Amino acid sequence: MQTGGHMESGVSFSEDVRSMLRLKSGAEEEMAILVARHERKLVQFIGRMVTDRAVAQELAQEVFLRVYLARHTYEPAAEFTTWLYCIASNHARKWIKRQRRLHQDIDALTPKALHRWTAEYTPTPEKLLLEHERIARAQSIINALPERQKAAVILHKYEGCEYREIARRLECSVSAVKSILFRTHSALRGSLQG
Repeated sequence: MQTGGHMESGVSFSEDVRSMLRLKSGAEEEMAILVARHERKLVQFIGRMVTDRAVAQELAQEVFLRVYLARHTYEPAAEFTTWLYCIASNHARKWIKRQRRLHQDIDALTPKALHRWTAEYTPTPEKLLLEHERIARAQSIINALPERQKAAVILHKYEGCEYREIARRLECSVSAVKSILFRTHSALRGSLQG
């Protein structure tokens, strides 16, 4: 059971929300507290969706990474666990969808094409390094964006929010969100290819 706390505005927040607000303000140690508090149940929740504990643990870590990356845009509009499990559910569903698509693609391959595909997609140290560098470059580009664009990207990419939710949080129209994301993704694509 979570304990309630009060902020200066007189609004009562759960301990999770208070931790998240402290994290947003720069108290990095709050992330470890949130992970310790929720990791076991989050892994169980994701595990019921993906039916593989190792995958569930990996996806849970990615969910916590998304929470951490979204800390600057966090607003206590709902209970923290509602927000956390929404991110987890979206992330797990995307993983399941990718797996189905991957299995369909593999099933369609001939043995010769399957061998070539396996060799092509087996991660080598060089491929892993290049992917790590690409992710680091993308993160650097995202961090350099103006606040509104950065918030829109984080809400869409890392939190899995729909356009309507992003518009609500950024207090703008859905078409403005689409425009911001389109311009930002175009700029990112150009920067990452260059």
